[in-house]
Amino acid sequence: MSTLPPPPAQTPGEDPVLAAICGAACAGTGASTAWVVEIIGDRLRVAASTGASASLARGRSVDVSGTVGYVAASGQPMAITPRPGDTHLTGGLLGALDLEPSAVVAVPCHDDGEVVGVLEVIVERQGARFSFEDVELASLLAGVAGPAISQRAGTTAAPSPEVLTAQLRSLASDAPARYAQVALVVQQLLATA
Repeated sequence: MSTLPPPPAQTPGEDPVLAAICGAACAGTGASTAWVVEIIGDRLRVAASTGASASLARGRSVDVSGTVGYVAASGQPMAITPRPGDTHLTGGLLGALDLEPSAVVAVPCHDDGEVVGVLEVIVERQGARFSFEDVELASLLAGVAGPAISQRAGTTAAPSPEVLTAQLRSLASDAPARYAQVALVVQQLLATA
């Protein structure tokens, strides 16, 4: 019998791998909320989230500040037990969400040696803290999140005409009915361009 928690509810547009990482981070560390933030230019955007404050965070975009901003800029993990009014909580995502957690762990998500995002887990319960093992688990999960963020970023680019043509030919031979649907949509888009 599996002891894994059920997968978190996924919001449309959320990457299923990143959503699963958030769920595993909450389940494994006892965090109340987890999110994966991707770096997009000079902004940080929540790509996936789960937990108590997840609905506040989903899709939110903030400047590079606060705990996730520090980790994104430095490439160094951060584990803090903030005090009320701590400056780490006034900027970035925690500041934008007006959250004052009792413990925060934020770790960089790397891909090919580059920081592409941050996994952050928080506990909103008074007096709760993270252990060294929690930081290690978050770091392991961030190691999976990094390539997933890069792949996600790569999938938003339009394929070249040659690649699209090959994909359409393959679809036409493998699934003619599906090809007909796609061809009609493409044809309508071209007619309105």
